[in-house]
Amino acid sequence: MSNLIGIFGGTFDPPHLGHLILAAEACQQLGLRRLLWVLTP
Repeated sequence: MSNLIGIFGGTFDPPHLGHLILAAEACQQLGLRRLLWVLTP
């Protein structure tokens, strides 16, 4: 199992299904164990 952790930064204003799909695809493609969402103003 991978120990990789990704960081997904953005305003996400508002967060929507497209963001979730992109995050899930990144996890799958990059073999990430976790993906942290970092909200920026």
